[in-house]
Amino acid sequence: MVHRCIMGLKRLCLTPVKRKLPITPALLMRMRNCPTIDWSTPTMVVVWGAMLIAFFCFLRKDNFTVDKADAFNSRRHLCRGDVTFGQTDVTFTFRHSKTNQFHARVHRTKAVRIAGHLLDPIQALVNAFKVCPHADPSGPAFAIPTRDGGMAPLTHRLFVETLRTCLRKIGVNPSEFSGHSFRRGGATFAHRMGVPPLLIKLMGDWSSDAYMAYIDHTTPSDLARLPRALAKAIAAMT
Repeated sequence: MVHRCIMGLKRLCLTPVKRKLPITPALLMRMRNCPTIDWSTPTMVVVWGAMLIAFFCFLRKDNFTVDKADAFNSRRHLCRGDVTFGQTDVTFTFRHSKTNQFHARVHRTKAVRIAGHLLDPIQALVNAFKVCPHADPSGPAFAIPTRDGGMAPLTHRLFVETLRTCLRKIGVNPSEFSGHSFRRGGATFAHRMGVPPLLIKLMGDWSSDAYMAYIDHTTPSDLARLPRALAKAIAAMT
């Protein structure tokens, strides 16, 4: 509470905000192709799945991680049962977020398969779920096996520390990035592709229009256009 009060006072005093840099598809591919990063361990498999879903769905860190291992709450956090697989896509259902703290509505978003590509979010998610195949539908969507045979939810600290380790190994300054970099990166990438700003706002569940300073104002016609556009752009990369 003290931290939030200080942050609020800084904003009231017009203290400049230093935003973290966005994660880009190029950075994701560099990390994935780095020979010194072992992506085969259970933790790394789960983190990679979370990375791609966070990027493609513009997720806040609270959408897919918890503050502490014992802080998981099925009413607040994404559960395994909130993820529905389709033939070529996957749907995520969120009942709580920064802009929906009293469960007044349900927010749904999608990611589309990019078959055969390193950045295929669906395959990464399937692999992450296989790490804990017997997870309860009301348990955390992203879980890591524990030494005693149980499982623990992915924490924000572990996610960010893993990200920064990976960035360091590819020669990128990790202090310039955070868990929010995936949300900002996905939205920025979509904007640069010409995706309608209101559709980006809907996909990312934004309540404020502050982010629209770098987006042209148009009207979206179909929610499915965004995940398909993202998938098409990634599939064309080499």
